[in-house]
Amino acid sequence: MRKIILLIILLFCSTIYAQFDYSINPIVAFTPSVNDARARSLGRTELVTTFGANAIFTNPANLCLRDDNSVQIGGRLIGGWINDDSNNLSNHNYELSESYPIYFKASQFACVLTHHNSDSGRNISLGLGVSTYLDWAMKSKSERYYRDDDYTSDSKTTNNGGIRTLSIALAAKLNDRIAIGAGLHKSLKSRYNSKDDNHNLDIRGQQSSSDREFGYYFDTFFSTISTSIQLTETVMFAFMIKPEYCYKSNHYYYKHEFYYGMEYIYHDYRTIKANIPTTYGAGLSYETDQAILAFEYDNRPFHDCKLDTYLNRANLFDDTENGHSIRMGLEYKSKYPIRMGFFSEAIPIISDELTDNSPAYLIGFTAGTAVSFKKIIADIYAEYSFWETTETFYNGSTYERYTRKEDFINVGITLTGIIPNISLIN
Repeated sequence: MRKIILLIILLFCSTIYAQFDYSINPIVAFTPSVNDARARSLGRTELVTTFGANAIFTNPANLCLRDDNSVQIGGRLIGGWINDDSNNLSNHNYELSESYPIYFKASQFACVLTHHNSDSGRNISLGLGVSTYLDWAMKSKSERYYRDDDYTSDSKTTNNGGIRTLSIALAAKLNDRIAIGAGLHKSLKSRYNSKDDNHNLDIRGQQSSSDREFGYYFDTFFSTISTSIQLTETVMFAFMIKPEYCYKSNHYYYKHEFYYGMEYIYHDYRTIKANIPTTYGAGLSYETDQAILAFEYDNRPFHDCKLDTYLNRANLFDDTENGHSIRMGLEYKSKYPIRMGFFSEAIPIISDELTDNSPAYLIGFTAGTAVSFKKIIADIYAEYSFWETTETFYNGSTYERYTRKEDFINVGITLTGIIPNISLIN
């Protein structure tokens, strides 16, 4: 028991102090992390398959569907690769190499305390947790080489930083069939950072070099309201709504340059706000003694997002059309359950990079299982996902099309521990 408590403390500390990394693509506003390993292995069907403490982050109503108090901690390995055909275009004088190195990150720590009324069968639950907010949270590296008769350039760029949130939720089981819940989520002081290392220029024999750094300090506060309804003995329905909220980032820029033998230092600081419209999700699950089948739908209102900068107000994603998310999962129950899933999630690629205004879709396949160790349950998942777009390049006389594809691998675990009952109400 002492070893288990020590492990929980260590993982909690790593969750709070670890750097959480991600791509700065504005899709972050619509792809909050599915941190629960069981939900992840079931195609990210988090609304109807996340129970226990992790429900704080997704469907707070599910907190009170279990009578036990619990603690959940988790982490995952993330990596990926990028295939960009722009290197094969005509009159294209630069070579670009990009990747997502394999990186471990603690993804969440959460606990829930439940008061169970044995007479009425009602539950009241209180949950608290810290989690990564972004699903695209990974380190990225890129190297760019440009060559022509008058100009050469070498640059290497690394990205790191990210967003994590502190969440609190309250849930109540009104009767044998209906539960409701609400959660409040506040970003902790978080930073995205990009550093351009070894940026060297040679213009007709005149050499210069620079170190550049820019980044974003994020600040956001949002809420979630949800309900879970047991329609029949085998069918459950869940609904979650996230009201409109503001996503603010303070941009900073620093450049240290040596140019023609002179030294220059630049600083800049600006604030940008993005207004994210109301989003919602709905899910259904069908459960028997042998299996569980889950389905979920989420909206993606890209077109209604507004960007408020120091210059003007504009649509955050230009004319990108609205999209949606579809998730499915299947579990075969046994001592070591067999889980699998599929998902298709819209991502708001900037419309100037597309041949039309339709969003691209992240396609993913998942699998997983679970292992029990006395009072500890380890849920394990593996996930492969990718997205692909067709982009355009002007070569000086005509437009050429090329394909960009990004592939991702995720492997993660969630540990669930049952803790002694502590009554919330005397």
